[in-house]
Amino acid sequence: MIKPLGRSKVAVAAALGLGVALLGCNEEEHKKQLADLQAQADKRLEEVEKAGKERVAELEKQIESLKGEVAAAAEKAKADADEAASKAQASVEEAEKETEKALERARIAYKGEAKARYQALNNDLAKLTAQARKIPAKSKPAYDKLIKNILALQKDISKDIAAYDKATLETLTATKRKLDVDLAKYKQHVRAVKAKVPGA
Repeated sequence: MIKPLGRSKVAVAAALGLGVALLGCNEEEHKKQLADLQAQADKRLEEVEKAGKERVAELEKQIESLKGEVAAAAEKAKADADEAASKAQASVEEAEKETEKALERARIAYKGEAKARYQALNNDLAKLTAQARKIPAKSKPAYDKLIKNILALQKDISKDIAAYDKATLETLTATKRKLDVDLAKYKQHVRAVKAKVPGA
């Protein structure tokens, strides 16, 4: 990850870059040009920071919207599954078809909910890893170990989410339970990373 330059570093870099061109000017012109460069660098930095904050806010709104959609889809899937179960008594063959449809909707709803929860944790982790440079050297090995464990958990969670595609009525609950356990572990690891990042 490329680390952004601090405000003072941007100004110094801009000043040094044009310093050679300014050698022929008098000292008063140097000061004026350096002040102009500083003002331009500060303005550009503020614009970039503002755009970044706006993008993060927009993404957070999208995540909240997706959570609502997933919750509504899960409720609808449950209602649809209940309705399908009551209609299933009319015919065994029809019942099997309806059950399969309900199962597919439940898979989709559970998978959508899992993806939203997973994405929210990934976003929290991304914010923390962006601040990793603040971690003191003595805490860095513990941080690195947490990140290594998180990477393993992310693989497990991806497998758990993919397992919904093959889940049957008998295995759907166990699949969800395993995913919930792995997501809880992931959340604990993210909290542990947060504890390592000063000011997070």
